[in-house]
Amino acid sequence: MTQGTPQGGPRQGQQGQQQRRQGQQGQQQQQVQPGPVRVLETERFTLRCMRPEDVNDRYISWWNDAEFQFGMNRNPLNWQRPNAVNHVRWFDNRRNFHFGIFLKKNGELIGFISLLAMPRMGTAKSNVVIDRLFWGEDVVPEARAAVMDFAFTEMGLIKFKGLVVGKNYGSIYNYVAMGFTCEGVERADTLDPKGERADVYHFAVFRDDWTERRAKEGVTIPPLPKRQPGAQTGGLTPDQQHDQTPDPLPQQPGQGSGQGES
Repeated sequence: MTQGTPQGGPRQGQQGQQQRRQGQQGQQQQQVQPGPVRVLETERFTLRCMRPEDVNDRYISWWNDAEFQFGMNRNPLNWQRPNAVNHVRWFDNRRNFHFGIFLKKNGELIGFISLLAMPRMGTAKSNVVIDRLFWGEDVVPEARAAVMDFAFTEMGLIKFKGLVVGKNYGSIYNYVAMGFTCEGVERADTLDPKGERADVYHFAVFRDDWTERRAKEGVTIPPLPKRQPGAQTGGLTPDQQHDQTPDPLPQQPGQGSGQGES
C-alpha cells in the first residue's frame, strides 16, 4: 500500500493558494516602477541602493554565515550568486531600499542596511549587516542615522521601528544609544535558530524625538508639509503607496538587525 496525499487534497490546495499569492505579488510589483538609485552620504560612508553588479563574494558570504544570520534570527541560507542578485533586485527604491555601505576612501562594500517602509502607516523598519572587519567601528549608528534622516524627510514617515531578538545584544545597545525607546518586550515569544526560547524587544523612535536629537547634533530635519484632507500619510505618490508588499525573505518572528552592530 502506498500512503500519500489524495489527488485534489490539502497539498494541491496549498499549491494553488501559493500560486495565487505569487500572481498577486507579481501584479503588485508590476504596478510600481522601480525608483531611481538613491545615494546618501555620511562622514565616512556612501550609502547607495545596491545593484546586481555590486553582489560579490563578501556579500554572498553574509547570507551563508551562521553568526550573521543568527543576528537576524535565521539559519544560514546557503545562497549562490543568483539568489543574492534576485534579493537585490526585489527592492523597488521607492518604499523598500537596500543600501550598500561603501567606504568613501576606496569604495569597498562593508555592509548593508535595508529600509522597509509602510507609507500609509507612516512607519518603517530596517535591518543591518556589517562585515566582521568593521565591528566595533560605530558603522551602524552612522549609517542608520542617514537612513532615518531620509525616512523622516524625503519619505515623510512618522515612526521608525526595530524588532530585536533578546540575545542580539549588539543591536539592543545600538538602538538604545541612538535614542530609541523600548515600547515592550514579548517574553519567550519566539525560537532562535538553536531552537531556544527568546524574548522579542520592540524599539521605536518618533520623528519629533529624532528631530530634536539631530538638532543637538547640528542636523536640521525640515518640518513635514501640512497634509491635505484625505491625503495619504508619508511622502510617496499614490502609485508608491503599497503597504502589503511582502518582505524579500521569509522572516522568523522577532527578526532584527544583524550581528556586529556595535
